[in-house]
Amino acid sequence: MPLVIDFPPDTYCLRPGEQPLYGTFPELKKCVQWFIAQLPEGDWNTRREDIARRFYQSLVGERTDLDATGRYFKARDMFGWYLFLGESFNDHP
Repeated sequence: MPLVIDFPPDTYCLRPGEQPLYGTFPELKKCVQWFIAQLPEGDWNTRREDIARRFYQSLVGERTDLDATGRYFKARDMFGWYLFLGESFNDHP
């Protein structure tokens, strides 16, 4: 049985009063938000959930089919992975 089936709704945002672990990067946040705004409605939520699930499963050992380069993300969505990382620095706990 997987450790996490669904992520809680506040997975991708800081809770009230919570500070980002590595500070804030306003330029990065603005850029990530701009790219996400260019995507079709709802596309980012679906992609982000897929990226987060794959990453989490890789970290806890549930995913053993990593490609030869050891990526935590699907190679066909590398840009989504970088958006996920950029968003994470500012908005994920």
